[in-house]
Amino acid sequence: MRSLPILMVLLASGAVRADEYDWKPVVAVIEKGVKDVPLDGASLLVVKNGKVICERYFGSYNEKTVVPIASASKWLTAAAVMSVVDDGKLKLDDPVSKYLPKFKGKKGEITIRQLLSHTSGLPSKYAPSEDRSLTIAEAVDKIAEAELVADPGKEFRYGGVSLQVAGRIAEIASGKKWRELFEGGIAKPCVISKSP
Repeated sequence: MRSLPILMVLLASGAVRADEYDWKPVVAVIEKGVKDVPLDGASLLVVKNGKVICERYFGSYNEKTVVPIASASKWLTAAAVMSVVDDGKLKLDDPVSKYLPKFKGKKGEITIRQLLSHTSGLPSKYAPSEDRSLTIAEAVDKIAEAELVADPGKEFRYGGVSLQVAGRIAEIASGKKWRELFEGGIAKPCVISKSP
């Protein structure tokens, strides 16, 4: 069976009232997913103004269940990279070689857009990218040695290698370490602004 990571939503405006929301539709979708996929379990946690307003567990999950988030982190990585694009410090069509001179030839022509869309031509998996003893800079230097498995922009190959390269480029373009970049732009509670 597969597992579904915890779904956590942080809301940051208005008064906190647990009865203010009807969670039945969300709960029904999660229950159906756990049953139909099938999944070992799932969790739903909604926090507003620092107070838990909905906390539910499904299947075999409980408040102590720990699951790897694996691919659920890819969209967060892309969002962090896009925050650097939004700041004007990086362009989606910039070539990798602009920031990483070890990427030469066709590898140097890979764009940030291709890294984020899994069309870079880099392999889906590459041993150094999974070595937790390496820094992101060290891993990306080793990824620069990898053979392309396709010309950039020609094939879709899902994996984390391209996102590591994009993350390293975001560090260089922003002048911030990945943790600082991620925590400063992505890992904050959502703020809901009210229209006038």
